[in-house]
This record gives sequence, C-alpha cells and structure tokens, in this order.
Amino acid sequence: MVKSTRKQLRFAFSMDWVDHYNNTRLAALTRQARTAVCELPTEHLEQLLFYADTFRRGGSFFMDTNKLDLAFIEYAKAVILLHEVLPGRSDFVTKLNDTQRTNIALVSTGVNKH
Repeated sequence: MVKSTRKQLRFAFSMDWVDHYNNTRLAALTRQARTAVCELPTEHLEQLLFYADTFRRGGSFFMDTNKLDLAFIEYAKAVILLHEVLPGRSDFVTKLNDTQRTNIALVSTGVNKH
C-alpha cells in the first residue's frame, strides 16, 4: 500500500473544494438568471424573441470583456427563454413557421453558431 503524502491529500481536498465551489456558484448564477426571466413581461411572443436575442448579444459582449459570470447569466437567460418559456406558449406554434422553430431549436442547442 502506498501512503499518501500530506501534499497529495491537500491537493485532493482543495480540488474537491474547487469543484463544490464551482457547482454552487453555477447554481447561484442560474437561479439569478431564472429569477430575471420570471420577472419579464410575457404578453407578446415578439417581445420575448427580442429579449432572447438581447441576452445572447449581452452574453457575447461580456465574454469579449472577460466578465464570465455576467456572460453566463446572460446566456442562461437566453436559454431559459428558448427552452422553457417559448415552447410552452400557444402562439409559439401559430405565429412561428417550422423553419423559425427549427432555427430556435438549433440556436438553443448550439448547432447554429454565429
């Protein structure tokens, strides 16, 4: 049996702590994004599509300025709108054609990258 040195144990503990911290931080950022999306007015589909595009552009801006937490929040807001809010609306099917709905699905899964 190989004995672990103190340095190895300290490194293993610190990596577990980093993983826990990162997971906790991402969960907090996701909650923040979800809260912001829940507070949006949702009467008009066009308005929600505009918000999703605005959040996507905001995420790109924050990525370019190396503000990763803010970029994550903006991208998460866009994904929440595209995956959870829009498909649940009745006018999502009636106002958008098949091509538009497919493009939204592609963008939200990262297949159609700009």
